[in-house]
Amino acid sequence: MQTAGDGDKIYQFRVSPLAQSPHFPAWQFRSHAEFVAFLKEHQSILDGRHLYQLSFATHKGRLEQPGTCAACRYPTCFNSSTNGEQLNDGKCLPNWREEMRCGCPRRLTNRERAALHLTQASGLLGWAQSLLHGVSPDFALAYMESAPDAQLLPRFYFSDGAATLPVESASCHFVVSLDELQNVEPLETALMELARVLVPGGRLIFTAPFYFNQPVSDCGAGVGIRRNAHKFGWDLLNMLKAAGFAEASALLYWSEELGYLGNMNFVFLAVK
Repeated sequence: MQTAGDGDKIYQFRVSPLAQSPHFPAWQFRSHAEFVAFLKEHQSILDGRHLYQLSFATHKGRLEQPGTCAACRYPTCFNSSTNGEQLNDGKCLPNWREEMRCGCPRRLTNRERAALHLTQASGLLGWAQSLLHGVSPDFALAYMESAPDAQLLPRFYFSDGAATLPVESASCHFVVSLDELQNVEPLETALMELARVLVPGGRLIFTAPFYFNQPVSDCGAGVGIRRNAHKFGWDLLNMLKAAGFAEASALLYWSEELGYLGNMNFVFLAVK
């Protein structure tokens, strides 16, 4: 149950300039059409980034790059295993999304830091109530350094064929889910549950494998944790709106300084 003080905090959260204007190094898209138009105008920039990243290819097993950890705002050295793409000359590149671990105590990956950075930039304050879904223990510890009252939720529960969360309605300012939603079916009820637990203006921030060339997702039928993951396309944004979110967008992020290398790394932001 919300008290008057809780209502003040919700209002304070909604009007925060930080929450209204995230400072995060990304292009933001609200539809597939926006993304297609972007590619026509900026493909040369993306090609240049790709060629630059190819210059890091090496025969060595590991790659180190200096930079700054956005999550803790401290100089670091990003460390990657070169277990990703192998080029014709035998040199290898990291799986940028899953590597570039920072040298900070939690050693977060590229996508973990990006999700935490976006959450911080979207108005995460010390008193914020958060729900963390499917995150690593190190991510949870790093997150709780900013918002110690976060709850951990390893998985959804299922009742009568619907996904449910054991969380009160309108009790969270943030929900953060990392590479888990593609495994949850039925997806529609899962997204509705995520919207239900958020306060007005609350934010869902998540990562998931994203097929950015597909306008339409390939989501199968079934109940529970699916053996074959959903293949999310751009209609995921429409699914989020249908589930009760006022806004939904995909953010294509990149920054060498912050250790966000990769050709098409996306993180998703939905606002209730």
